[in-house]
Amino acid sequence: MPVSYANAFVKPVQPRSGEDLVTLSIEALKAHVELLTKKFSLRRVGRFWFSTRDIQIEGTRACEAIDELLAQLKSVLRSGMSVG
Repeated sequence: MPVSYANAFVKPVQPRSGEDLVTLSIEALKAHVELLTKKFSLRRVGRFWFSTRDIQIEGTRACEAIDELLAQLKSVLRSGMSVG
């Protein structure tokens, strides 16, 4: 099922004391992804997460560098698995 994560930012993220805007934005996206995954019972086959911050999304494979992300995607595409 195709989903859009754009609604994670319908309510703009506002910086708070001691927290940077990038981390808060990533956390908003993370919460939205996890909510959609739960509500729509989405399968987590081939889902990858790449971030410059140490924030993980449950059920994803964390990639530490863009080269690793690209290699993982190529592997999935070659195997015919869907990327969710």
